[in-house]
Amino acid sequence: MDKIRIGVTGPSGAGKTQICNYITRKLGGIVVDADEVYHRLLVECTELQDRLRAEFGLPDGPVNTKILGSIVYNNKEKLDKLNKITHGYVTKAIDQIIRLRRGKFAVIDAVALIESGAADRCVVVIGVLAGHEKKLERIQKRDNITEEYAQNRLRSQKPDEFFKKQCDYIIINDDIRRSREEAYKIFSEILTRNGVSQFALPHVRRRGDLHGKNRKNKRRAVARRAVDKPEKRL
Repeated sequence: MDKIRIGVTGPSGAGKTQICNYITRKLGGIVVDADEVYHRLLVECTELQDRLRAEFGLPDGPVNTKILGSIVYNNKEKLDKLNKITHGYVTKAIDQIIRLRRGKFAVIDAVALIESGAADRCVVVIGVLAGHEKKLERIQKRDNITEEYAQNRLRSQKPDEFFKKQCDYIIINDDIRRSREEAYKIFSEILTRNGVSQFALPHVRRRGDLHGKNRKNKRRAVARRAVDKPEKRL
């Protein structure tokens, strides 16, 4: 039986991966980091390398993400082209990882979860947000990049309002300890509701329960539009 999928999305630097790793350790699931998969493919997938070199004039060898980022972050047309090329490779790799790895459920951690259409295969989509300065600080420290490069990355991604409209739950992750507690309650309720675990926890109100169907239809519409205009973090 296929594992249930819970999608976690939000802008770069919001702290999605911290929360995903904490939850899967506590509750017995697996986490698939789409960004990590993407970067591994840039090194290992020669077909993808060839397509990106041909499209963006990159040098031979593994794709240098900083060079690629400098090309696409300030050029929407090129960014759209990059994501149109890469989404299919990343989605296929994620499906394979979920099939092969053992765990009670799968969490997909992805900036472009909604635009790529991967959200449609998730029972729930959770958005993780944070203040601009906090995101900027995290990105620079994590990736060892300049403030200018980090600012360009954030400008290339969707605003917070996009995630608030498209996601079933929102976690504001400016305080990681508090965010972990909130995430634990949310994930436990989702798993219980889907028959994965039997936690007896206080009820956590789901954002817009009465409008869940409409929200999922909106996500599908976004994914359809993103066939020609997707977004992806490098």
